[in-house]
Amino acid sequence: MSFKQKGFLESIEYDFYNQGVILTYKTPINKSVENIQYDEIGKEILRLSSGKKNWLIAASIFLLLAIVLLISSFTDDTITFADCLFYVFPGIACLFVFLYTKKEKVYLMGEKKSLPFLYNKKNIHDINEFVNEVIEKRNQYFKEKYAVVDYDIIPEKQIGKFRWLKEEGAITEEEYNYFIDQLQSLVRNTRIF
Repeated sequence: MSFKQKGFLESIEYDFYNQGVILTYKTPINKSVENIQYDEIGKEILRLSSGKKNWLIAASIFLLLAIVLLISSFTDDTITFADCLFYVFPGIACLFVFLYTKKEKVYLMGEKKSLPFLYNKKNIHDINEFVNEVIEKRNQYFKEKYAVVDYDIIPEKQIGKFRWLKEEGAITEEEYNYFIDQLQSLVRNTRIF
């Protein structure tokens, strides 16, 4: 399954592969592709906002001045349409900068890397569904890769591994108890000569 998001002059596409997620980030002047492995993806979600409201304030002031001049031009012949445009263009430029720099993102945090999502109130349901799918696939990957009793590793280390898998949600409490029972059985059946 693929998940796509479009923002103001940027887009992000997510595709699954057997060991993680391929993230393709595009802007009008740049494209980057990154493979993020399930081992690097956590389950904590962080929401951040960026962008300066000062640009919006400046845009409002310039456009308000242009409107005042336009209204004044009806009664004062010394004010020309060019005078109004003198304030319209910087106002539009400031508004463009505000829209370009204003970003809200949600991150699925990991220890090494994070998975970014473009956030707005309309797409939060889609983001939540996709994040749940990522975590589900990550947990399945962890279960297939790590949820095995390894007879070559000492049981104490394996108990820590199974505890971590349970905390991450990759195995259930019953599965955890099953693996612990297997390890205890292994210790009981091991004889030292």
